Amino acid sequence: MLPRLSVGYFPSIERRYMHKITGEAQRHLDRMAQARLGTRFAWSAHVLTGSAGRMIVHAADDHEVDLVVMASHNPCRSDVLLGSVAGWMVRHARHSVLVVRPAAY
Repeated sequence: MLPRLSVGYFPSIERRYMHKITGEAQRHLDRMAQARLGTRFAWSAHVLTGSAGRMIVHAADDHEVDLVVMASHNPCRSDVLLGSVAGWMVRHARHSVLVVRPAAY
């Protein structure tokens, strides 16, 4: 998920820059998924910009998914004050959400 970027008074630069980095991210995700999943599974990779939680919910709605699986990180103080994407998803998504923590906690 890529955040929205603002470059002040030059919105055309923002559009060109966002188009470039989203294209690069899409190609990277496609290569990574192809290398790890190949043709064993039906998969698709999508690069979206905006609020991570909201964009994941919109993508889940668009693709009519049953379950959203998310990785978690070691919570820090800012997560307690501001919340994490996984926390937001658990509270707001109408989809089932499975949060997976890394083994080394």
